[in-house]
Amino acid sequence: REAKLQQALGIGYRGQLKRSPSDAKTAHTLLQSLASSDPRDPEAQIAMAGWHLTAVGDLGNFLARTLLGASRDTGYAALDKAVAIGGNRAFFAGYAALIRIKLDSSDTTTPLRLAQRAANEPAPGPIDRVMQRAAQRIIPMLQAGDGAGASKLAKQLLPFGTLS
Repeated sequence: REAKLQQALGIGYRGQLKRSPSDAKTAHTLLQSLASSDPRDPEAQIAMAGWHLTAVGDLGNFLARTLLGASRDTGYAALDKAVAIGGNRAFFAGYAALIRIKLDSSDTTTPLRLAQRAANEPAPGPIDRVMQRAAQRIIPMLQAGDGAGASKLAKQLLPFGTLS
């Protein structure tokens, strides 16, 4: 499972960096297979969410749906599921806070709730600690209602954000 997940993520990131629709579609197929084989796997759910929401963020709703079959609603559903079943690890709520504010800077309430949750949840692994610190960095902006500033920072803190 771990090897398949890493393969799917690697192909997805390659597709994002090379702007390759075929890589993006291959990654989606692999992620769908993982998510459907174990619907209670929070890592597969967050990967599906990331695939959909990154495509929407990069291409916009219309092009993401038309070219890749990506959907904001499907991404949000997988994101919410990952947070719900993520075992109270900081990674899931932290990633959810960052991607939500990146996509919608007008909604600071939901990302603030998620970022505060991430700041207070256990961070057993390195990825948890990275997302926990990222969530902590956007909290002051979200509390001040600065969705635009939090969105800009979130874009930098998300994976490959500094390459955009």
